[in-house]
Amino acid sequence: AVRDLVVASQVALLPEDDLGLACLLKSPFIGWTDEQLEAMATGRLPGQSLWAHLVAAGDVLLLSWLRDLIRRAAAEPPYEFFSHLLQMPCPADPVSGLHAICGHLGAEALDPLDEFLNAALKFEANHIAALQGFLRALEQGDTEIKREQESSGGRVRIMTVHGAKGLQAPIVILPDTTRITRLPAGENAQRLIWPDKSGLSMPVWSPRKTLDSRVYTDIYNRFADRQDEEYRRLLYVALTRAEDRLYIAGYTGRRGHNEDSWYNYMSRALGRLPGIKTQAFESRHWPPSAATEEGLEDEPLLTRFSGTQKDSEPVAESRQAPETRAAPDPEKYPWLRRPAPVESDPPRPLMPSRPAEKSVPARSPLDSVGDEYRFRRGVVTHRLLQFLPGVMPEERAEAAHRFVNVYAADLPEPVRAGVARETLTILNDPAGMPLFGPDSQAEVPVTGMAGGRLISGQIDRLVVREREVWIVDYKTNRPPPVHEKDVPPLYRQQMKLYRDIVSNIYKGRAVRCFLLWTDGPHLLELLFPAP
Repeated sequence: AVRDLVVASQVALLPEDDLGLACLLKSPFIGWTDEQLEAMATGRLPGQSLWAHLVAAGDVLLLSWLRDLIRRAAAEPPYEFFSHLLQMPCPADPVSGLHAICGHLGAEALDPLDEFLNAALKFEANHIAALQGFLRALEQGDTEIKREQESSGGRVRIMTVHGAKGLQAPIVILPDTTRITRLPAGENAQRLIWPDKSGLSMPVWSPRKTLDSRVYTDIYNRFADRQDEEYRRLLYVALTRAEDRLYIAGYTGRRGHNEDSWYNYMSRALGRLPGIKTQAFESRHWPPSAATEEGLEDEPLLTRFSGTQKDSEPVAESRQAPETRAAPDPEKYPWLRRPAPVESDPPRPLMPSRPAEKSVPARSPLDSVGDEYRFRRGVVTHRLLQFLPGVMPEERAEAAHRFVNVYAADLPEPVRAGVARETLTILNDPAGMPLFGPDSQAEVPVTGMAGGRLISGQIDRLVVREREVWIVDYKTNRPPPVHEKDVPPLYRQQMKLYRDIVSNIYKGRAVRCFLLWTDGPHLLELLFPAP
């Protein structure tokens, strides 16, 4: 399923890829047969690509689907591209591409498809969301998807003995038990023994048995014993997977069963078990009722070992039966028959820094002559006031100039110097110094209810003291008022909302509100009646 998605994206990026296009034409999305593909491929002109010949053939539905893929591959991130590929109808299935894949490969395709889409999302979160880059990362990765095998869901599971560890099934078939899977002996043996298998610091090798030294023979025998132990452990795992019935089968040539095969081990052991009934059938047909006179001379073709199967011990019920109670009386509880009230949508948060009312008027264009950098200057000042209070006082001047020269390199040098000078003036002002002390915090988000509204905002500076809390909000690109009565009403409303939220958080403490005008600079305290 993943390969089908990958080949579709590769063709969308490069339609002239003949091999990729041939694979896509045979994928569940399009569903061509070998005969259809062969007819299309062999009918090309010399040197003509499969894509060019497909365009010339003029299959409108197929070309429309392929061209839509090509367009999306150039414009969409990986996750959106593959999601659309799975959701939209395809030439082979009018429902969706996912429906086509599941119809072709079954429900087991869903797990790898989910992980594939998760990989696309993860890639987009950490890289440039380009389809070509995702395919490249996919090639270089080693993602492995392990499906939970606890329940087969009524399906036949084909797996190795190693893969079946920890699982059980009512019926287990061991189809190939006559081969020798342990270490062979003699001239056909594995002559080179590596250090991880021999326990030595170097490989051990002998070209043939007649040249084996005593040291090599000892090492080889120890290695063979370990291999034989593992061989028998695997047999134990295979036998204990069956709950009710176990079929042991295998194919042999003229030599018959090898002494060291699983088949021989089990055939000899099952016949010695107490309480086991043995029944042999010399028929080539199953069931035994269809037996004919034809059979093998030396041994039966089928031997059935059966015994009494015991049910598992019943588990004592540890929980008591649930207590039954009478249904409540609807007359006593009338709300039982009333429909639940309709829940109102959550209120849209009000952001005090972005009020819905009309904003205050900006300064006149005539007043801004020679101050075309006031907006940028306000942003840089805001950033300086955010981090500069955390710098040692004797190092602030150097840090401020270094910051504006890097962060505000687009501003003229006199403007940069003015920003640094104004910010340092604010921090060194005795009246404003407590606002930037060690008990203050920068860029503090707040959310709460005030005036029946959900308020969400961010306070530029917050000072929490033992009996008081101070709120500071920076204002830029506005002419600073001299008196509190000249402060725009919107700014007063913003600070009042902040005051109400903080008052609910720090109950019992007085809350003071300040506006710091960076275009000046000028610090002004706003006075509000007690909440």
